[in-house]
Amino acid sequence: EETRHFGSAKTLALLRDELRNTFLFLPVDHYFELDLRAIEHYHLQHKGTATLVVYSGVQHEWKKSSIVKLEGNNITEYTESPKYVKTHLTSIFIGFAEPDIFNFIPKSDVSYSLQKDVFPELAKQKKLIGYLFSGNWKNVHSKEDIKEL
Repeated sequence: EETRHFGSAKTLALLRDELRNTFLFLPVDHYFELDLRAIEHYHLQHKGTATLVVYSGVQHEWKKSSIVKLEGNNITEYTESPKYVKTHLTSIFIGFAEPDIFNFIPKSDVSYSLQKDVFPELAKQKKLIGYLFSGNWKNVHSKEDIKEL
């Protein structure tokens, strides 16, 4: 349990000594229709440090999203809430990772985010894989979002 919040990467890092194998990560406020086993298989097949589900459909508003650029299956650019949208490929923050992701998270008490710090660095190092998805998902933040679902 966190005593102070230092960002999403530091929250994940609380499990640094517990996670020894491939693991699933996902936000608790998302509704999605994904085959998680298929994504895990894809992740293991492509051998990245992390694999992110990338929404490639058109039923999403791209404001305040994590936008990615893909070359083949490699995410080459990951930008959290860009001012200008270069693509409409959106990370929905669901994926699989290997324990070596912790090598990209400092151990000191500094703020560190998966979206702003870790994923952009993994993309630069060609260690971030994209799994394209165009099905149903929703980031649920309000009663209106629930009604819409």
